[in-house]
Amino acid sequence: MRESNFAFLVVIWFLLLPLSPIFVLQALYTRGKAIKSPDPSPPHSGVHGVSQSPFHLIGFGDSVIAGTGLSKSEQSITSKIGKQVHKKTGHSVKWSSYGVNGHKLKDLLARVNSIPGNGGNLIVVSVGVNDVTRLTSLKAWRRDLRVLINKLRGRFDRLLFLGLPPMEAFPILPFPLRWFLGLRASMLNFWLAKETEIFPDVFHFEYHGRPSNGDMAEDGYHPSEAACEDFAKIIVDYLKFD
Repeated sequence: MRESNFAFLVVIWFLLLPLSPIFVLQALYTRGKAIKSPDPSPPHSGVHGVSQSPFHLIGFGDSVIAGTGLSKSEQSITSKIGKQVHKKTGHSVKWSSYGVNGHKLKDLLARVNSIPGNGGNLIVVSVGVNDVTRLTSLKAWRRDLRVLINKLRGRFDRLLFLGLPPMEAFPILPFPLRWFLGLRASMLNFWLAKETEIFPDVFHFEYHGRPSNGDMAEDGYHPSEAACEDFAKIIVDYLKFD
């Protein structure tokens, strides 16, 4: 149920809207039984390797960047990407994570000017799952994506947006709620791909496949350390670091 046919996704979405009361009840039930995973304790930064001219890496976004469900920030996707860049290039990597659990795209816009990074080498952005669950409109999603991209371009050599995950495969979500949210995630992912492909220095990494139990943290909602490590290897290969 990915975004290969956007018009078809929109039609299915509107056909499902009459079932919204069922989805709301399932969402409330799921929220009540969900494990409340804490964020890792500080520090939310570190260094891989030693050199005089380190590679600068920033993670910015939601709970994926915050490392929710993990015990240490060193286990998060930002740190894992930094480790893989160090292995691939031999350069030391200074990484920092600026993630807030629960933040939507509009929340990232509100704090984008507070993150460092003028002259940074790479920023990795994770956003969208909270826009799915809180039903951000497609119009607002596209508009705010453009604003965020324009605010970040020029401050970093490259921007990488993590694609929205296949929420229809999240083990904690009951059927048909998981299918409904997966559909909405595909719709937002479609426009994320469209808005990022315009620029040669902006990339969209899309997750393919279905997550296994080992890919999820204990809460069944966030990526595990093993998943972060696997994603980091794929991402660094995708960005073609020499």
